[in-house]
Amino acid sequence: MLEEWIGSPAVRTLGEYLTRPETSIAVLLPGIASLVILCFYARAGKISGRLKLLWLMALPVSFYCARWESSPEVQQLYVYSAFSVVCMLLLFKRVYIPPALAYALTFLSMWWVDVTHALCHALECGSQLDRFYFGVGGAGIYDALFLVPLFTALAVSYATARMRSRGESFHSMSRARIAPIMSFAQMRSYLTDAIEASPSDPWSGKTSQSPQPRTAEAKTAGIGIS
Repeated sequence: MLEEWIGSPAVRTLGEYLTRPETSIAVLLPGIASLVILCFYARAGKISGRLKLLWLMALPVSFYCARWESSPEVQQLYVYSAFSVVCMLLLFKRVYIPPALAYALTFLSMWWVDVTHALCHALECGSQLDRFYFGVGGAGIYDALFLVPLFTALAVSYATARMRSRGESFHSMSRARIAPIMSFAQMRSYLTDAIEASPSDPWSGKTSQSPQPRTAEAKTAGIGIS
């Protein structure tokens, strides 16, 4: 039975895909490195629940922002890396994320979106399901699976070094209070002050007049004025 399974067309197709140079560069090597990094940080307890939640929330954003471009020569999938944006927002809030962990989570999110879209595309177009993953990492060193996680890690590393050179401190992900840039109350107060300070009413076209200074009233205490 094992020999029959190994000699089946699906297994031979998978072996052909894994032995391609493009797959080794864009999928196998980054995938193995990402799994090793993820296991290391997970065993050390350095992956907080908030970071897991942000990663899961970035997956549907990347999935629905991805788009296909088809031509007679080739079909290409363009993937938007939402988790890369999450990493930059965390650094903006002074929340530290290790560059290696940013690389691993970015690659895994993009790989999941790439494989899922390839499967959905094969189901919609009626293509062979045993070969639906052949386009994943097909561009090799120029593929987004290879470039985007690497650029994300480099950007995180550069931004962290620049902030530390200015003496700025970071919060850990488990203790950080991730709040919006401006709360609703602050936004309402800001808009109210802006409207009151506005020199004109943009809706009516009337120019508001500044109040006239009050004149001091003469006070007569027991003094008659004729």
